[in-house]
Amino acid sequence: MGIVYSAVIDTRPFYWLDEWTYITTWDTFKSSFANAADLRAFLQDWDTFSLLVAPTKAEKGKKDGVSFKGEHPVSLTLRRQTDERRTIGGTFFDAVAKTFEDLHIITGKAPAEGRWWRPKLANLKRDDSWLGRGSVKQTGKYGWTGEELQPEKLPIKRRNKCYKIFPKGGKLFGGYGIELAFPIERTIEVMERIIALAEANDENRLFHTAPVAVRFVAPAQAYASPQFDRETVMFEVLMAKGTEDGEEALALIEEDMLHEPDIRVHWGLHVDRISRHNADFTRMYPNWSRFKATFDRFNQKGTFHNKFTDRIGLS
Repeated sequence: MGIVYSAVIDTRPFYWLDEWTYITTWDTFKSSFANAADLRAFLQDWDTFSLLVAPTKAEKGKKDGVSFKGEHPVSLTLRRQTDERRTIGGTFFDAVAKTFEDLHIITGKAPAEGRWWRPKLANLKRDDSWLGRGSVKQTGKYGWTGEELQPEKLPIKRRNKCYKIFPKGGKLFGGYGIELAFPIERTIEVMERIIALAEANDENRLFHTAPVAVRFVAPAQAYASPQFDRETVMFEVLMAKGTEDGEEALALIEEDMLHEPDIRVHWGLHVDRISRHNADFTRMYPNWSRFKATFDRFNQKGTFHNKFTDRIGLS
């Protein structure tokens, strides 16, 4: 294959983002963005737009006119690049997470690992689905009931560097998940299906202890990218670390969603259940054959063969 003797990394200076967060319900969001064209138009105004969706219904709670009883809480996060350079804003959980990290009680990747004196904050039981709803509700600063979103008119926002972007307390627990990619026009339909599957899990005492993170990504040209040649919505179905039977709950959702005709998978997350026998990669990725040909060209001696490539049919 040869020897790499030099590498050039093209970097850019960090930039700053302003952030606004709202709390609402899933029914309000889907009624406001039921038309994919409206969602696309809204995305054009922001550098990033993402959601956290509680997959199970809340029993109580209210904020700025938004009632959560019997609803799925949702937080909306909008970010826009700015030339101003000043750290402003924050939340209580941001401060707690940063303090714990500075004291080395938790790490940037997972909580309470390896040292007997670190508190075990991630020992969850099967009935701790309240955490998934609570983690959504604590992230939204303003209630939103469906009127036009006009963040510029709000006097308070947050600003930070792009590589220190706005932690919301997740470091206190850590987690894992599956990630599924779909065309942007299926945002509402797919989220509705994930909610239905999560509620079925809940009835079977397989509880969801973290929200579903939803983000929108522009098209990419890499042949095996989940975003290849299409505007994409990514669904990261999460579970707090330590949740009993959490992997089983996620497996049931992933196995169901793999039957969707336009699903694509995220190669960086848990893909142990995906193989050439239950996933049609030529359907998922239109240029899969060209990707495979390139792989074969640079793998003539089997340098990159492993169990994973065998399982997905690359070897």
